Amino acid sequence: MYSILEKFIRSKGDISQEKLEKITSCFKVLKTKRNEILIQYDEVCKYYYFINKGCIRLFTTTKDGLDSSRYFAFDGNFATALPSFINQKPAEEYLQTIEKSELLYISRQDFYRLVETMPEFSKIYTEILELGFISPLKKESTDFRVLTL
Repeated sequence: MYSILEKFIRSKGDISQEKLEKITSCFKVLKTKRNEILIQYDEVCKYYYFINKGCIRLFTTTKDGLDSSRYFAFDGNFATALPSFINQKPAEEYLQTIEKSELLYISRQDFYRLVETMPEFSKIYTEILELGFISPLKKESTDFRVLTL
């Protein structure tokens, strides 16, 4: 269940087996249905998700009730409502699985404990933040952006 996450972490640099096991032990398994909402609009985000299998989309809804997708995250990537996760304010977007998915999730407390105590994990978080900053700046012809680390 954790082999894809382990492969992802190893791809970011050298890490001991002991540290890798410490990281993966902080993640729990979540199996979802198609179109399951993980984070509601106005809900504070408590978890960061890693996608073993499936797809997550981050979207908003217009006043007219139309969905506007901001990005999609696929197998082997992380996804969350990042502004809400960081500042613990209500999300201004939804997070949803768009197909039956197999996820690993980590609590905000465990996530930041790893960031603070493990340089290898802190590097991954830095990459997430950099990508979150760069992605909206890119001009693309589609209405969504794919989040890939």
